[in-house]
Amino acid sequence: MQKTTISSLALVRDELVATIEDSAKGLEQFIGDNSNAEALQSCVDGLTQITGTLKLIQLQGPYEFSDHILALGKELTPGADGVSEEALSVLTTSFFVLPRYLEYLETTKVDLPELLIPPINEIRALLNRPHLKESHYFSVQQIPRCLPVSNTSTLLGEDFSPVARRLRHMYQVGLLAVLQGKPPKSALAMMKRALERITTISGEYPLTLLWQTGAEGLQSLIESNAEIHKSRKLALSAIDRYLRKIQQEGMPALETKPPEDLVTEFVFWVAMSGDINAPKADFLSKFGVEKMPLTEEELHTQMEALKGPSAQTVQSVMAVLKEELNTSKDMLETSAQAGASEFGELLSALGKIAEILAVIGLTQHSQDLKSQMKVIQSWDGKAIESMDTKALTAVADTLLHVESAISRFETSGSFIQPTQAGQTAVQDIADTQLMEAENIVLKEAESGLALIKRALSSFVESNYDIGHIKNVSTILQTIRGGMTVLHLHRGAKVIVACERFVQDVLMTDDHPAVLQQLLETFADTIISLEYYIDAVKADREADDNILQIAEESLIALGISP
Repeated sequence: MQKTTISSLALVRDELVATIEDSAKGLEQFIGDNSNAEALQSCVDGLTQITGTLKLIQLQGPYEFSDHILALGKELTPGADGVSEEALSVLTTSFFVLPRYLEYLETTKVDLPELLIPPINEIRALLNRPHLKESHYFSVQQIPRCLPVSNTSTLLGEDFSPVARRLRHMYQVGLLAVLQGKPPKSALAMMKRALERITTISGEYPLTLLWQTGAEGLQSLIESNAEIHKSRKLALSAIDRYLRKIQQEGMPALETKPPEDLVTEFVFWVAMSGDINAPKADFLSKFGVEKMPLTEEELHTQMEALKGPSAQTVQSVMAVLKEELNTSKDMLETSAQAGASEFGELLSALGKIAEILAVIGLTQHSQDLKSQMKVIQSWDGKAIESMDTKALTAVADTLLHVESAISRFETSGSFIQPTQAGQTAVQDIADTQLMEAENIVLKEAESGLALIKRALSSFVESNYDIGHIKNVSTILQTIRGGMTVLHLHRGAKVIVACERFVQDVLMTDDHPAVLQQLLETFADTIISLEYYIDAVKADREADDNILQIAEESLIALGISP
């Protein structure tokens, strides 16, 4: 942003802010009385002046934001029945955000119109206009025909479409999870894997650039734990349309030139990455751009700052609650071991927990804890060795019961209050401990699959030295045992088939000529298993049809699950 523009803003700022405030007052009066045409017209007139001023001083982001606010304001009709409450709410918020952005602009001397895209898109949705992409204010200097493709996989022409269909299915499974709002990390990893595999079988064609930039963009989203909002879902969905094209038309479709705006969007995601390492910097240089001044996380923080206090209240409360709970457990344990007779600090910590529980609606848990506090107060001045063991255990159980409620919230996103007809605290704790035990089994399975992937990589790098994969069968057997215990029988069958492939194909001295291609397909199976386990961690009733990709990959290897 040029100094002259900053200076121009400084010159008109006071008048601009005053006009914004006057327009906001007009809107407030109209909200109070929607037949007040004069108030609405005052609001619209002010917005017209604001928009003109911002256009004059060449502040593109604020100008477009103001222009959208004006367009929405003109949609309001005095005296109309059923004036959109949502439109009035969005307008009210917009009048708050606009001056905040101008203040940010003056303070930081950095123009980041990307901060305004979310509120602009809120308005565009109400105006039935398509969403602006995140990269609306971002541009690349050049778009190459295609990036170099390494590790290409040789396929016969007639083999391309079936493999493309299977890899599209892999992409779709991940995409569906993202569209459904499920935890995105493993889903994004599966989509990235699908695009990387499509790249290896596509070769250096124009459409390959879409797979390459899409995979890099997905990697950036994974690394930054980025929010997958509507704009990103639309961009990721667009890739599937081109996957369908190559599935239906075969290799000739690879000559299709990908949309420049979609490629630019994925490059933007990479430019927003927090850690721009050498490969990412090289990737960005191919498009003549550098990293953005703010990372994904920093941009989100600034967006929240424009809207006021963060909405993550519950998560913050939970963090405080967990900290206080851990402190109380440590105090109780220390007191028991040291034979303490003073419990003031413990009572203070438990009091904080009880208050928080009451605030978030866990009244029964709060009351139980307060009852135990009365018991502890009766201990004051007595050595803990003289206490009734049952009383001490009851306090510990109450804390475990609260911990169970927290774990349940983190798993399901909701609390379930105990009732007279419900289960006992002991059963509640037992269920939570069982759930934690199941999580341990699933985490061990994840670790096992990660070890297998590393072993396979070493196997390839060593020119297929089977010494690197001698433990793979044992690891698979361990994973199969865990799945059997958890009654994940379809997953266990897939693991059995994986064991057969390892023993019958990989562990032999006479490897087939197409071993590299077979390993790529086997890696698809492992990725699918990883995704399935991640889905089960989030939901014990996860649909096991997720494993269809793994089963299809095994069939392609000649192994029937």
